[in-house]
Amino acid sequence: MIDGRGSFKSLCCATVIIGYHSDRTEHMITDLIAGQDNDTTIVLLATSADVIVPEGVRFVRADRLDTLETLKRAAVEHAEKVIVYTDSDAETFNTCLAIRELSPNVHVAAYFGDRDTAHRATKLAHVEAVVSRATETLVRAAQDPGASRVIMALSSATHNATVYSGILEGSCAHQTADIEHLLSAKDAVLLAISQEGDDDAVFKPFPQTIPSGTTLYYVAKKRFESNAWHQLMEKLNAEVLA
Repeated sequence: MIDGRGSFKSLCCATVIIGYHSDRTEHMITDLIAGQDNDTTIVLLATSADVIVPEGVRFVRADRLDTLETLKRAAVEHAEKVIVYTDSDAETFNTCLAIRELSPNVHVAAYFGDRDTAHRATKLAHVEAVVSRATETLVRAAQDPGASRVIMALSSATHNATVYSGILEGSCAHQTADIEHLLSAKDAVLLAISQEGDDDAVFKPFPQTIPSGTTLYYVAKKRFESNAWHQLMEKLNAEVLA
């Protein structure tokens, strides 16, 4: 197990990180834990033996990352979410296809350096492809001094405020003003929305009403825990009925 040759096939609801980078993976794990999204069971899958495994993280070592047997050993079959960040776009793409074959519904976030490959992965493997935006961030920093610090802060749960998401619950559409008011009362700000099937997020000006099932992206000091989010939604629905 210490050498990464064990198996976690029976493990359920884990967060699986596929691929290892000595300068990034440990920070990624720290950010996952700080994000307060129940990432208490983390499995790291890598091909290298020279891996620094943070305390409490399970480690799986394999010769390849994109085989079904390897992914099963790393608890992907019954995972809650998977992050794929390998050494190449080709390996990431093949791994995403294998994950989707093994688990059709698990949420997968995958890093790609090439936009075309990311687009194909989104279309064929139905993953959330993250493409490097270093150049965009650099331009923002040049044109709007300090913008890069804001972008980085919004991306990391270890900073003062971060972008989180939640699903708008209920059986009917809700007034956008009511949603913003409730979030504001909890020191949160509605940043963007995304309806199911949409590739892009929508920023202000928002539509006057937002249908149930829409993903709300909000900025806050910490994530609304499950019970707190449900209570917020119940209050919103109660105001609609009133």
